[in-house]
Amino acid sequence: MNVECGIVLVAAGQGQRMGSVIPKQFLPLCGMPLYLWSLHYFQALPAVREIVVVVPAGYERRVAEETAQLRLSKVRSCVRGGELRQDSVEIGVHALSSDCPLVGIHDAARPFPPQNFDELLQAAFATGAALFAVPVTDTLKRVTGEAVEATVDRTSLWAAQTPQIFRRDLLAAALAHAREQKCTVTDDAAAVEAMGIHPQIVVGSRWNLKVTTHEDWPVAEFLAQKLERFFVQSLNARDSSCGGSPSI
Repeated sequence: MNVECGIVLVAAGQGQRMGSVIPKQFLPLCGMPLYLWSLHYFQALPAVREIVVVVPAGYERRVAEETAQLRLSKVRSCVRGGELRQDSVEIGVHALSSDCPLVGIHDAARPFPPQNFDELLQAAFATGAALFAVPVTDTLKRVTGEAVEATVDRTSLWAAQTPQIFRRDLLAAALAHAREQKCTVTDDAAAVEAMGIHPQIVVGSRWNLKVTTHEDWPVAEFLAQKLERFFVQSLNARDSSCGGSPSI
């Protein structure tokens, strides 16, 4: 049985931690705006039926024009995001076609999604909720002020990534519940967990970097050069030059 899903690409953040006037997802990574890297990835996946891009106010026309010019035919619409990330996700989910039973949520700040997307999709189809994550390898400290209180046992700790895929009705209910309870969640799995559901983990990739600060750009550029072969068929509009952090 062929399983398909819709994708909500969350590109509505303001990039405050990056310290940029332009939201980070629109800064160029090796000649191409950051958000387009993952968008090309999803365009190339047979299991992805359609994509909704959620953007900051004022960026709707730009994204619509760029995706049309690049013939990213799976992009259904570009919609304005909300105040919180979870608001933007909820808006994006409602903008998908009603016949998309599974919905994948991805942060545009992660330009290199793992290659085992089908494994994640099958896990979500079987269980209703699944996410990429990797085991925590750093030693973790609980800190107050500048003083260490304790070392945290990392044995059962995993770092959550995106994409995360859910049954559409489950995610919609979870996001509505979070909104009604005035509960802020930092990822969509947390909203589902608050409903008493335990999402399934699928091992992701440590190359699935979230570009958050200016220091992340050189790492992202290095990975872009290393991973280009995985994108070469869909990145034919990409600039050939690569190097140097964006001006912010």
